[in-house]
Amino acid sequence: MANTAINHDPVATFPGSSTNTAVVKWSGTSGNALLDSGVIIDGSNNVTGLNNVTATGYLHLTGDEKELRFYEGANYIAIAAPSGLGADYTFTLPLNDGAADEFLQTNGSGVLTWAAAAGTTINSNADNRVITGSGTANTLNGETGLTFSAGQLTVDSGATNVSAIVSIEVSASATSDPLLRWREGSGNGDANNQQYEAWMDVENGQFRFRSQNIDGSSSEGDVWTINDGTNDVKFNGKVNVIETLFINDTANANQTAGITINQTTNDNHILSFKSGGDVNTGLTTLPSQDVEIDDYAIFKKSHPTKGGLVIYGLNTNNTRALDFYGYAGADNTAKNVNASSHNSLSAIRHNNSNALAAFTSNSNIFMLEKVDSGGSAARFLWDVEGSAHADVEWTTYDDYNDIELLRGIHGALTPDYKTTFGQDMMYNLSRYEDLGFVGKDSVHWEDREDGRHQLRGMVNFTQLSMLHHSTIIQMADQFTARIESLETQLKALQAAQEE
Repeated sequence: MANTAINHDPVATFPGSSTNTAVVKWSGTSGNALLDSGVIIDGSNNVTGLNNVTATGYLHLTGDEKELRFYEGANYIAIAAPSGLGADYTFTLPLNDGAADEFLQTNGSGVLTWAAAAGTTINSNADNRVITGSGTANTLNGETGLTFSAGQLTVDSGATNVSAIVSIEVSASATSDPLLRWREGSGNGDANNQQYEAWMDVENGQFRFRSQNIDGSSSEGDVWTINDGTNDVKFNGKVNVIETLFINDTANANQTAGITINQTTNDNHILSFKSGGDVNTGLTTLPSQDVEIDDYAIFKKSHPTKGGLVIYGLNTNNTRALDFYGYAGADNTAKNVNASSHNSLSAIRHNNSNALAAFTSNSNIFMLEKVDSGGSAARFLWDVEGSAHADVEWTTYDDYNDIELLRGIHGALTPDYKTTFGQDMMYNLSRYEDLGFVGKDSVHWEDREDGRHQLRGMVNFTQLSMLHHSTIIQMADQFTARIESLETQLKALQAAQEE
């Protein structure tokens, strides 16, 4: 039937709808009956009752941030445009529903496709291991030596020789102190109330390690400090070295426990002892060596390239600058070349090639030297044969005058003793020295405390005893000869009387 306009005057009246505001539809059989469509348009233009809607054009939801809602019961899922949308975007859906575990992926132009999620492999994975990058795409590493559990980070290199276990880097512009803390206890003031902190003191340019109570009941105290730029380390407490302490060195095959100091090519102090606050020697310079006023003992090389050891003992207003004490628990009374004593000084000759060598004849092995403003001089020398030599007197503490005894012996053996006593003695002094009776150049005149002016010197008592015994024997021989001469004279007189 062709579309025909309906005009009716008065107004035509049609059969009523069963629902107010309902949309009616024409009957498809009679063409003139009005039926209730089930679609309702209320006064606010809300439409309800639609089932399937087919549109040949675009479906528009106008107004800002309007939603397309999908209901399940009273709840729904909505799709809405974002606030502030500045351009038009179109998302083109994929051709199918994709495979299991795939996700929607855009090509950057609004075309959506189904794509498989990229997988990530974790090597050496286990409980509590920290995950790090591996340098390979989609691959991570579970670090065997780096774990985190119950608030505790554990670093275990698993090796005995590593260059670094933990590296903490701080920006040069940082104003706060980077801190690494170890704690024991819970800060309740009990015995286990300690924490240790290592940190960079940015303000003072120091790396510091300190200990303090967690709850603040005790102020902090630095255990050690390293000054930035100088590497000087200050320890505030005891340092316990279990085996060997190396200074400027790394090994010593001949030392199991002790201190090894390598001075390299330096020639100044290798070991100094100070007593700041109470020792003030007033010394700053010694011959060939500078010192400080609170030094009281110094060790250094004797020669810059040949070695040797010099020990300085320094004091002020005191006569004893260097003392040696030997405490021994036994005695040795032997008087021979194999004897021993509580204190010993040994002179040992080597051949400069890792072996011992013999001393040459008359070699000096010990010396007593004086050094003063007038220079240095060897005062007493002992040679390898055991002889002592002196450039000044050698006297004894007692009052026995052994040189006078020699004079007396010499006088007894010299016929013109009364007229040439002193001259003969001095004339024959060199002979006594050659024979080993008297120390060379030791005889001198001395004014004793008792007022006596007499000769003194160093005497070999063994040789003197031999000379004394020889003198007695010679005198006995002379006495015997005299007796025999007298007996002969008596016999001659008796014979003359008998005639």
